[in-house]
Amino acid sequence: MTEDRYTVAVIDDDWHMLVALERFLAACGYKADLYRTTAGFAQAAKTATAKCLIVDCHVGSESGLQMVRELIAQGIHYPTIFLTGSGDDGLRDQANALNCVAFLRKPADTVRLQQALTNAMELADTVS
Repeated sequence: MTEDRYTVAVIDDDWHMLVALERFLAACGYKADLYRTTAGFAQAAKTATAKCLIVDCHVGSESGLQMVRELIAQGIHYPTIFLTGSGDDGLRDQANALNCVAFLRKPADTVRLQQALTNAMELADTVS
């Protein structure tokens, strides 16, 4: 189990998905900070304690991909796991261009998600 000191920011407009991910993260030993909009996280990004992000590619009418692009342009870098319900090749290519840790379709396989989190935390530790 991972130490509880690690926080993961989860950005998704689906409340049920946020709750499910919060429970999954808690079971893995992580704390979750939940955001229902990309603007909400973008505003908190500079002071957030998160080590990595789990971001839905489509957060309502907002783009999780665009939010990450804007953070990178501001010099704010988080290891990122993208989730999507639509998972087309174009989205995957855009996510990969942002050097994402993983691009997973919803519902995400828990083994793959846990491995992606491990990879994201290792990456976060190397840049901290």
